[in-house]
Amino acid sequence: VTSLSAAKGLDRFKAFYDAASGPKDAVSVLDIGVNPNMTVPQKSKLRTFMPTGMVTVFVGNDTWAGGKNDASFGAPLFLTGAQVTIDGKAIVEGGKLVLGTTAM
Repeated sequence: VTSLSAAKGLDRFKAFYDAASGPKDAVSVLDIGVNPNMTVPQKSKLRTFMPTGMVTVFVGNDTWAGGKNDASFGAPLFLTGAQVTIDGKAIVEGGKLVLGTTAM
């Protein structure tokens, strides 16, 4: 994490972040939702890591996932409409899972 911004509510979030100790700015988990039975309507405010194509970047504490980062802060950051490419192959485009979807 190199900077933080938000349309609203950043002051409260930043207070928790600034008060935390340990490697709170490290990316700890990257999650790509693959559940084809869980979708989020386009204008929905639902933010969860389960829907197909939802990209979630967790920062800070990752001991809950078996990691060793025991920072006193951890947060999931949901990236709606994200693009993910690995080795030149699109995995997620515009928040939609595109690689492997025919096999699901």
